[in-house]
Amino acid sequence: MFSKKKILISILLVLVAIYVRKRWKAPGIPAHLLGHRVDFYPEFIDEKTHQELLKILKGMKVFPTNAQDLQFYNTTYEHIGESEPLDPELGCTSRYLVPNAARTLCILPNRFDLAKHFMTYGGIDGLKENFERGKYA
Repeated sequence: MFSKKKILISILLVLVAIYVRKRWKAPGIPAHLLGHRVDFYPEFIDEKTHQELLKILKGMKVFPTNAQDLQFYNTTYEHIGESEPLDPELGCTSRYLVPNAARTLCILPNRFDLAKHFMTYGGIDGLKENFERGKYA
């Protein structure tokens, strides 16, 4: 009825399908964030507060990124010598720099946490240099 070859191919296809399904369902969450307790609070925000917050959110219309933080406060020194001219067509050519408030220079983000994040995780594109290959991962 069934040859051994057909049975082996069927088993192999089932195993491949199980692997692919498990691989696609795997969460993209780092291991150190897995395994923690999750608490669910139904109706955490009452309906009236929900509607008020939604109204405020819809009224904002613009959601600037943290990299554009100088739109909201002033600093004594905009940069410490790392600035480069902003290319009007390409923007900032270095992935670690962001445009200043006047959009004339590329500077490190002024908030230290943003600058650290840019340097640690490869800037706006998230590129990291692989030193073994000498290329970006």
